Amino acid sequence: MNEYEMYVEQLDDGIRYVQRYKHRLTGQIKRVSVKYSKDTRSNRKVAQSILKQRILRQNGTFDGDSITFQQLTQRYMDWQKENVKPSTYTRNRHSISSLLKIIDGDALVNELTADYVKKQFNETGDDNGTLNERLKRFKAIMRWGYEQELVNDTKCIDRIKRWNDIPHRAKIEDKYLEKDELQRVLDWMDVEIWRDLTRFLVLTGMRFGEAAALTVGDIDLHERTINIDKSLDSVDKIVTTTKTYTSTRTIHIQDELLPVVTALCFGKKKDELLFQGNVNGHVHYYTYNKYLKENTKASIGREITTHGLRHTHTSLCAESGMDLDAIARRLGHSNSKVTKEIYLHVTKKMQEKDNKAMDSVRILS
Repeated sequence: MNEYEMYVEQLDDGIRYVQRYKHRLTGQIKRVSVKYSKDTRSNRKVAQSILKQRILRQNGTFDGDSITFQQLTQRYMDWQKENVKPSTYTRNRHSISSLLKIIDGDALVNELTADYVKKQFNETGDDNGTLNERLKRFKAIMRWGYEQELVNDTKCIDRIKRWNDIPHRAKIEDKYLEKDELQRVLDWMDVEIWRDLTRFLVLTGMRFGEAAALTVGDIDLHERTINIDKSLDSVDKIVTTTKTYTSTRTIHIQDELLPVVTALCFGKKKDELLFQGNVNGHVHYYTYNKYLKENTKASIGREITTHGLRHTHTSLCAESGMDLDAIARRLGHSNSKVTKEIYLHVTKKMQEKDNKAMDSVRILS
């Protein structure tokens, strides 16, 4: 064996790839290593690129044609900081932190293989839904790198398929409340502000951040409209723009919503928040979401999240006969797969109910 070739050391809980090298300045023989659960061809290939990068760094040199996964993610986040909302940046930063625990930061991105990445993901022990979310972010980073000419091609990510998860359509009924379930939840709630907020979110279809940022001045009781042009970023605790361009909208205050909004506005000045809390004056997302999940679990036997109230608005509007485009406009969606699936699910149930009713009809006998 060549003195500087990579070799394998057996461990009780896996293997270690090791490579010796001569330090450029001191002339001393040093070693670098990386550990894996087993010796495979894909692990060996990636290990070679990692050890090469570590030796270059230890010697104070750098291979200009190579970029590590750590370096790629850093450049990606630098770009994100200038181009996305603070809440999105924070969420993606946490996601990347998780990815760097899965994929070695010293791995050269152009040496990554689909087999290696898939095995690294599998070894986390996470459920398939979590794996798919992380895979989505990993692919986004690699595609961004390709667009920036930092990654040579997308063959690696194109060969990685999603893990089998429960089909989204099969989960859809657990994402919203039926009308009778909604009433049981409201009757169960014993904190007035959270009960009022729940009723308001269901009747408007607004996102929590949009409702939390509303002031009385955004509401015109005479014209019966609510102007939605801002949102509370619960992560960075700032009021910012709405999620997307189409999220900025004006919605109608329907008959059922009018007394609710009137009561919420009563006695407040135009610049006062509609819902007042203790986080810079705003209501706290995590406190409310926890309360909502606990109360839905206790009252109907399953947890519904804050966003589930938005889905509930979709389902109840569909039951009332609103068409999909009208619902999407009210929600501020340009295109939502979930909204469409809930709409189709509810209308299919209504059709099945109509069919059963038709079966009992006797026309000629």
